[in-house]
Amino acid sequence: MSTIAFSVPHSLSQTEALKRIKALITETKREHRALVTDLKEKWDGSTGTFSFSAKGYAAHGTLQVSSSEVSLEGEIPWALSFLKGTIQKTLTDKARELLS
Repeated sequence: MSTIAFSVPHSLSQTEALKRIKALITETKREHRALVTDLKEKWDGSTGTFSFSAKGYAAHGTLQVSSSEVSLEGEIPWALSFLKGTIQKTLTDKARELLS
């Protein structure tokens, strides 16, 4: 597995940032149900764990929503490690858009 880790600062309340992150996961389940399977999430306060499969590749990670940033640390298969930069940029860009 290859690790992806990043943090995105925000100026929202922690409650609003958490609400937006949870809504994004729900939207992803709905919009990409043909591509993303077995998407699971579990929240303990402002910390969430997730796992999913896409095109036969499994990934998992942790999201932490604080009062000033959202942090993600995840694992992707080695077979996709050549896409790590692209995946991380896409996720970072989406998080910045979501939290602005």
